[in-house]
Amino acid sequence: MGAEQDIQECLMFYKALGQAGGLAEVTQSLLPILEKLMHFAGGSVKRCKDKDLDEALQLLLGVSKGFWELEHETMLPLVRCVLACQMETTSSSGSFHRLEKIVVVLSEGSGSLASQMVNELMSSLIEDKKVLPPPDLQTVSMFIEESTLGQRYWRNNFMSLLRCIDATFNLVLRDQWDWNEEWQYITVKICLQLFKLMPKEISPLVWSKRDESQILQSILGSLLQVIMEKAVCKDTRLLAGTALSMLVNTAPDSQSGATAVLGLYRLLSPPGGTVIQMEDTSGDSPKGECQFGMLRVSLRAGSSDRLERLVLTRGLLACCKKDILSCQLGGPLKQVCLLLDVLFPAILVLMEEQKDSQYHCFQVFSLWLQRFRGSLDEIWKIKGNRVLVDNSSLLRRLTQFLWNSAETLVEGVSDFVHCSFQRLLEIYSLECDHFEESERPLYGQFLQRVLLMPWQSRARYFPLSAILPYLGPAEVLGAYKELPQHLLNCLSTNHLSPVASDLYKDLLQLQRKAWTEGQEDACEEELAKKWATAWLPTLSRALTSPVPFLQSNGSNYLLVWTLKIFPATYPLLAQSFSGRDSAELRAWVTLLSVQKTIMGVLPADGETLERLSSCLFSKEENIRLAALSLLCSSPRTNQALSQTEIRLLKEFLALNLNCDSSSFRQLLQASVKKALVRLRDSSLASLRQQAPKKEESLAGGDSQRPLAQAVGKSTSLHIFGVAKAIPTPASLT
Repeated sequence: MGAEQDIQECLMFYKALGQAGGLAEVTQSLLPILEKLMHFAGGSVKRCKDKDLDEALQLLLGVSKGFWELEHETMLPLVRCVLACQMETTSSSGSFHRLEKIVVVLSEGSGSLASQMVNELMSSLIEDKKVLPPPDLQTVSMFIEESTLGQRYWRNNFMSLLRCIDATFNLVLRDQWDWNEEWQYITVKICLQLFKLMPKEISPLVWSKRDESQILQSILGSLLQVIMEKAVCKDTRLLAGTALSMLVNTAPDSQSGATAVLGLYRLLSPPGGTVIQMEDTSGDSPKGECQFGMLRVSLRAGSSDRLERLVLTRGLLACCKKDILSCQLGGPLKQVCLLLDVLFPAILVLMEEQKDSQYHCFQVFSLWLQRFRGSLDEIWKIKGNRVLVDNSSLLRRLTQFLWNSAETLVEGVSDFVHCSFQRLLEIYSLECDHFEESERPLYGQFLQRVLLMPWQSRARYFPLSAILPYLGPAEVLGAYKELPQHLLNCLSTNHLSPVASDLYKDLLQLQRKAWTEGQEDACEEELAKKWATAWLPTLSRALTSPVPFLQSNGSNYLLVWTLKIFPATYPLLAQSFSGRDSAELRAWVTLLSVQKTIMGVLPADGETLERLSSCLFSKEENIRLAALSLLCSSPRTNQALSQTEIRLLKEFLALNLNCDSSSFRQLLQASVKKALVRLRDSSLASLRQQAPKKEESLAGGDSQRPLAQAVGKSTSLHIFGVAKAIPTPASLT
């Protein structure tokens, strides 16, 4: 209610000012802005609130020039209102950002007034306070991240904020039985924002000797405690790992940052761990402590679940600078690279230990490959040779890890595995190109391993899709002659259908690329014939199969990609389904339906319409229903029914409303509903598009024709309300 009250008082102030001060023109331009702010403060629908703020900004940009010439005391109420709204909107970044745009306009026109007001508001948050509660922390966080004036204030009062954060950490981490997850999370979030947005203020405290460094050292210890403590929420721990990564990024040079990371890994490694077997280069750090720049931190007592290295590794791979991860360490550790020699061994150990965090482990591994790919130039300079040498230990460990992981059933992991296979082969290819290696046996090894696996294994399709661009579809299909049949087998198995679809799509795209290479204007008919030689029997078996599940998947997965990538295959497919038996009729209707979905319209040639009409009157119910669904469906609900579709629907309904089968009537009802929705939406669209001029309306000119057409379509709805099983137009409104 604070913002609403301020706005109400501001309205009264400017109304009185306009009446008594002779500033009616100026105040009249301000009143609409305040009304929009009032609607915003009292509203509850986010979309409407954001619209009010956008309109308020436009009104402010067009405000009378006299307003900007007023004294600060006269402009103060408006500035106070906007900032009051901002202080109450710290939980919505979208609304806060819109208000910030208004504040920027006010600060440009009012000089230092807006800055002074922001300074007063921010200072009130930490005045006489040692510990900041969650609402105040959220306000500070939002002003640091989104407000230019707020960020400027906290830069100037940086140490005061650090003291409050340190005191807050000491309180929220004191008693594990009374922890507040939200409080912990927002405290860690502010640390992340400070390390990211204010590196110039942070860096001297970490990497130089300063009296104030003790405060940051305590905060660093608190972040490590958050990472180590298993009772802390996992999201908070992951955020703390990202914050540590941002702190590493403040290092003045890459070697200092890498040395600090090495110290953290040594500190977090369990006794007797095998992740890091290197000499200590960080000085004479006692056991259980590490040197992070000029800060010395140690682990506090807590209950660890060994997730801390996963948290740290994920944060470093997500945010740490490339030059730190790929730099060459000095001293006895030269030719040692964090990315290869520290992070990768840590990830392998994590995969063995963290059976309950498989998703995050695979995410970390995928991030590692991504950073490895982006740091190849720097790594080549350090190593002086290929990293993924054939039969090398690193390549064997990577490939074995991927093969072992390909069959995991953890949700979301399959995408990481697929991307990881692709990135690994891309890195291998780039290294071979860079070092001019013509022999590339890894591709063949992958293909041979795929061929030895049963078709039921999901693990075979990820690497097969990954090696296709390098071996080419011709070589793969030549070596793997059972692939078309195995794709059909996959389409008959629910969990294998998506991977089979992706593989088929990749094959067609690469085949088209190979067949059109060097041709400016490729003949689509010739491409369709080449496709038919390789794939027509396979697709025909799927669409004419007596198994409904295989028919459906063949249509949804294979047929759609075929018509999209090779458009000229439609006539060939239609010709192959020209027979009169039920299987070919059903396949033909499916083909026509997919073609209509892709092209947007029903083919209007006489032969097609004649055969469609015969399908509508087939003796088999499933063929009649498939043809009806074809007529009633469309890519857009406001696509009008054509005269041909309406005629065929009338003929069909007259003979099928009294069918005895309840399942038939239900499916009939569902299809006719789609037709009714199309009629309704297309009629409304026609009415909305009308903008007749007044004189044309009076003259009864052509502008009335769309209305007549729309009304004519609306009257067609009564045709379908002839049975209780079919919904009437009123039931759709």
